[in-house]
Amino acid sequence: MQHPLSWRRWLVVVAVGELVGFAVPAAAGMLASELVASAQLVVMPVAGLFEGAALGYAQVVVLRRSWPTLRGDAWVRATSLAAAVAWFLGMLPSTTHDWWATWPAAWVAVTATILGTALLATIGTAQALAMPPGTPGRLAWVGWTALGWCAGLTAFSLVAPPLWQPGQAAWLLVLIGVAGGLVMALAMAAVTGVGAVRLVERASRTDAGRSFMPGPHLLSAMLGTPVYDASDDELGRVRDLVADLATDTDHPAITHVVIGTGDGRRAVLPYGELKPRSGGGLGLERGPGKAPVSTPGRPALFLRRDVLDAPVVLAAPPGRTRVSDVIVEIGTAGARVIGVDLTPSGIARRFTGRTPTAPPRALPLSQVHLVSAHGHAAQLAAPDPAVLELPADGMAEVLTRLPVAHAREILRAADGRVREDAVRLLHPRVRARVTGTAGPPRRMRRLSGWRLHRPGTHPPVGGRR
Repeated sequence: MQHPLSWRRWLVVVAVGELVGFAVPAAAGMLASELVASAQLVVMPVAGLFEGAALGYAQVVVLRRSWPTLRGDAWVRATSLAAAVAWFLGMLPSTTHDWWATWPAAWVAVTATILGTALLATIGTAQALAMPPGTPGRLAWVGWTALGWCAGLTAFSLVAPPLWQPGQAAWLLVLIGVAGGLVMALAMAAVTGVGAVRLVERASRTDAGRSFMPGPHLLSAMLGTPVYDASDDELGRVRDLVADLATDTDHPAITHVVIGTGDGRRAVLPYGELKPRSGGGLGLERGPGKAPVSTPGRPALFLRRDVLDAPVVLAAPPGRTRVSDVIVEIGTAGARVIGVDLTPSGIARRFTGRTPTAPPRALPLSQVHLVSAHGHAAQLAAPDPAVLELPADGMAEVLTRLPVAHAREILRAADGRVREDAVRLLHPRVRARVTGTAGPPRRMRRLSGWRLHRPGTHPPVGGRR
């Protein structure tokens, strides 16, 4: 059952979490005060990891009852890393003073503005990226957190620094620091609490309005749709959709739906068992486990796990990019994947939560090759894999951009003539790695991949280029 978010509960719990977390960098700052600037630039961000983890956990404690689709572990990790980055940015001016002290005043002002804006927006941006796909109001949350931290840091600067005086006892310094930290935590929690209440209300309205009605839909907007049983009790939320490449490599049919329950478990149910409800969401006519449930086969793609945000390789035009979204068409007799959206605007749309006026241009799945391990395996296991139907030059382009293990699996499954021609077209360095004649891979192989060795006509290995 979903509960409305209480601003008062947010204020108390989040303020306590921030105060407890702030104790770690405060203690680290006192211990590292005598260290050199470069050491402080390392110690304080590490301490910030603990502050961010405590703050993120406190926020999840309040949010999890009101926002079931939020992944608490991702939220805590994002907040912890963002707090470390914020401490790094905050320590830069003092630890690099000798370097920028001679800059012109205009340069200092511009740099300070950019640095301050980045510092205030760090935690909000990281948390926005950890929200469920399609969450509305992400940009507004970044603004609320920036405003909250601006209020918190201002409150701290008005309380603690004026009270700290040279020669004070250690216990008094600590007491003043605790008072400043408490005022900072309360101010930050009060402001962000207003934004959190509005964010959860918008997310709840969006969840209630989602449905699997006929027509094209974005996968990012379908995830999180509530699922109800015959008694109108919520069973869980849609976590993923499963497409079977055995039905069609271009537009595979949706065969299963992955449901995440409130206790953390997941159930894989046939798509035909779920029906759209008039009030929004999906309805299950039977309870999970009352009838045998089929499992997806080997050429099955879990669209969120294997496709959404996954890197893909294209043969024409040759390149490597990421999937911004997946377009699913719901029909009266079933559902199928129309294709994938590779445009950068898809990422921006998901971040802002805006719904497009028209479905984006979809590229069929057969025209891209998935780099993810499960996606690559599913495409190779499908009948007549599209990558094996490519001409030699197209296959060479794909092999150049895939991990070595994936490229070798494609070569083993490819036709002998096409395989020989494709290998011949590869750059000597790529050819040596793919065919296994380059010896054991170096640990820092990524550093040598900044330059893409395109296929084409090349001299033999060891020759001059």
